[in-house]
Amino acid sequence: MIAFVQRHARRYGSSYTRKLVASTRSFLRYLHYKGLHPQNLAMAVPKVARWKLATLPKHLPADQVQRVLKACGRKTALEQRNYAILLLLARLGLRAGEVIRLRLDDIDWEHDCLLVRGKAARIAQLPLPADVARAMVRYIKHGRPRCDCRALFIRER
Repeated sequence: MIAFVQRHARRYGSSYTRKLVASTRSFLRYLHYKGLHPQNLAMAVPKVARWKLATLPKHLPADQVQRVLKACGRKTALEQRNYAILLLLARLGLRAGEVIRLRLDDIDWEHDCLLVRGKAARIAQLPLPADVARAMVRYIKHGRPRCDCRALFIRER
């Protein structure tokens, strides 16, 4: 049983593994309750360790976000791209996947709006703050490689 839990913890992560352990224990208690197994084996399933501060924080406090943004360089193409991405994450609260899916056609410069494709094919139109727009313009004009790809952010190799 320990090897089973360890294998899944390595493969899927602690959150999934905790759910797996809870449901396995529940199933084993059910088997004992129904008389399908003579012993309650629920306690044979090991616990998944959960230490405080063992994972990344869900978010950074505002002062730390400002320190990260100030520390970000803006001279090279890569720095311009990274700064624009960080602003989208920090100011609009976008997820990484939403930033990746942004396309040039999703920007409405005339109305200062951004079309965001989220989870489960959801689409939202968000206001585009001036500082984020400036960073995106700078990246598009000076940092983004010229190519036929319509993705806003191009991977640096």
